[in-house]
Amino acid sequence: MSMITCKEFNSLSHDEQTWYIWNGAIHLHVREVYGYRVNLFSFNGYYIELWYSIQENSIKRIKAFENSALLAPYLEDIKIDSLMNLGMGR
Repeated sequence: MSMITCKEFNSLSHDEQTWYIWNGAIHLHVREVYGYRVNLFSFNGYYIELWYSIQENSIKRIKAFENSALLAPYLEDIKIDSLMNLGMGR
């Protein structure tokens, strides 16, 4: 599989983007927003969001990005309380 940049990925067709996601990206997280399941993937050192419409049962948007500040909505969903409690029992 060829190494493509974030910019190159965003210029691909929807079908080509989907192929790269299913055949090489690592699924990191999913969150629900306004009737969409927003899936976050890691690929070639950048991130990809795939917006899936629950009601329409279809992919509506695929967008790659490198700016880690755009990960904030995902980080808000991750609960670390149970991980912190693991260290308390020692």
